[in-house]
Amino acid sequence: MRILVDSNAEFTKIGIVVSKKVSKLAVSRNRFKRQLRAIFRQLLSQLKSGLQIVVTVIASQSKPTYQQLCGDLMNLLAKAKVLHGS
Repeated sequence: MRILVDSNAEFTKIGIVVSKKVSKLAVSRNRFKRQLRAIFRQLLSQLKSGLQIVVTVIASQSKPTYQQLCGDLMNLLAKAKVLHGS
């Protein structure tokens, strides 16, 4: 996963991109998007306001579980310093 953050927005916007390199099947790509949206819903109160975030899911060897996705996203957001307290 990769993340791009811009802090010049009036309110927080989140975009999720899943490449066809992840899976040729739209069902699999949409599942990644649904899972990431669910994680962001849980983290919305912890995010700083006025951010534009774009998350890009790139190809990997294995299909991560929901917990692995959550952990990876939390690490990326912490590194980008967009969570309160980071």
